[in-house]
Amino acid sequence: MVVVTRGAHGPWGVNAAGEADFPAPSVKVADTVGAGDSFMAALLSAIVDLGLDGAQNRKDLRGLSAESLRDLLAHAARAAAVTVSRAGANPPTRAELNRMESGARTSREAGHDPESAELPSN
Repeated sequence: MVVVTRGAHGPWGVNAAGEADFPAPSVKVADTVGAGDSFMAALLSAIVDLGLDGAQNRKDLRGLSAESLRDLLAHAARAAAVTVSRAGANPPTRAELNRMESGARTSREAGHDPESAELPSN
């Protein structure tokens, strides 16, 4: 799997099964310090949560569907968006990300735009 962060354009990723992208959430930028670190930490955390880490899971990671890859990118993009919306390198907590993703799922189910999930307040 290869993932490219593209700032305000959102991340793009590709694996053997396909490719995906996710539009960067629109936020008022306070500070970009830590955005890439937050993105990568959230991406790796999600991969671990799915049990796709380690050499023994390489085949499953390569075969991850485009939809699942997009979900990983969305999770990481939201983490980076929270970080840049705050002063200093202040990443979101797991609880903040879980609330955002719950809001995005609810929005999607209601027929609204899940990319506009509300960011946690400072």
